[in-house]
Amino acid sequence: MSCSYGFMMGLAKWAHQKCGRLGKKATYRWAQDRRIVINLDIVKTVIAQCPICQHTQQRTVPHIVRGQLNRGKLPGQIWQMIYVLCRPIRVGNMCVQLCTHTLDI
Repeated sequence: MSCSYGFMMGLAKWAHQKCGRLGKKATYRWAQDRRIVINLDIVKTVIAQCPICQHTQQRTVPHIVRGQLNRGKLPGQIWQMIYVLCRPIRVGNMCVQLCTHTLDI
């Protein structure tokens, strides 16, 4: 029995809604369990056109940190010490300790 493309799209939309909008595999499996013949390509098309799925699957844009970083809560995040070796001199090596912590006033 041959079904038209519009009828298959309607069945795929209905199956997608009834299975709870859980994705292409769940929609296809839900339809197959109920003996509904749906092409997997049509299921992919229906999911790509579903406005609810498009809204819930939006990708978040990564937040770019600019300026001064806030003071952390863990020990490794609170202080950052930088040890810089100076050029060797006749007396020996000298180290300079720099603290990069800034006070928020």
